[in-house]
Amino acid sequence: MKKQIEIKKCYNNSNKRIAEFMGYTVYSITTTIIPAAMNHIRVDSLSYHSNWNRLMDVVEKMESLGYISTIEKLQHGEHRVFFNKIETLEEVGNGARDMDKKLAVYKAVVNFIDWYNNKL
Repeated sequence: MKKQIEIKKCYNNSNKRIAEFMGYTVYSITTTIIPAAMNHIRVDSLSYHSNWNRLMDVVEKMESLGYISTIEKLQHGEHRVFFNKIETLEEVGNGARDMDKKLAVYKAVVNFIDWYNNKL
C-alpha cells in the first residue's frame, strides 16, 4: 500500500509539471473550490500517465515549439523515446526507455519538460 501511495505521488508530481507546461493552473487534492475557468484543474484529475490521447496532446505542443519526437523499438523489446530540435537535429533532454511504450513516452515527456523549463 505504501508503494502505491508513493507511485501515485510521483505521477501527481509529474502530471502537475506536464499540466503547467500545457498552460493549466493546478490545484492540490485538498482544494475544494476551483475557479470555473477552463484552464484550472485539480492534480488528482490529471491522467497523462494513463491516457494516450492526453499524452499525445503534450507531444504535439512540444512539436509546435520546434522539436520532433522519435519512438524506437529496440531489438530486445524496449522502447526508446527522444526529442530533437528541428533546426539542428540536436537531441535534447535525456529521453527515456521502457518496455511499455506509453510509459517510455510519458517519462520522455517529463524529462523534456524539466529540460525545457531549466533552459528558460
